[in-house]
Amino acid sequence: MQDEKNQLTKIYRYYYPVEEAGERPMQIYDICIDKKQRVWIATHAGLAMINEPTGRFSSFSRDTVFGRLPNFSNNFIDGMLLMPDGKIWIGAYSGLVTFDPDTYRYDSTFADPEFPALKQLPRRRIYRLLLDNNNNIWFGTVSNGVIFYDRKKQHLKKISINEGLADNLVNALAKDN
Repeated sequence: MQDEKNQLTKIYRYYYPVEEAGERPMQIYDICIDKKQRVWIATHAGLAMINEPTGRFSSFSRDTVFGRLPNFSNNFIDGMLLMPDGKIWIGAYSGLVTFDPDTYRYDSTFADPEFPALKQLPRRRIYRLLLDNNNNIWFGTVSNGVIFYDRKKQHLKKISINEGLADNLVNALAKDN
């Protein structure tokens, strides 16, 4: 993390246990800073949060959130998006889930009445999420190309190799001004 005021850069190291292999460094797939300036990290060992004053990590995996499983079937988290309401949308190996950083609750967006169109979203790996200037969401997926979600119209549009993408694997999205 970079402290621009004091012109310092902090490096954090975190190792997580792997059965029969000892500890290994955590690979970071995405970083999200919430409205309370907490730093959330997407990994393939679940979700982690850095407590910057202490330099300690808190890990949120499928088997550690208050003793119950979240609504995805594994710990593979690839991308995150901070939404205007403060929730973090998570692109996971098993699809899309929401995470409330204040209550540490995971929920499936497929069951949310506020987002009926998301029931049609493929329940497969989502690599990246992007919120555009019109509050629409773009999803980069592992095998379904780009999926555009018009939040006002509650409509999904798939953009794949059939529409001109070079590949249906999309692991990066960027906003164009």
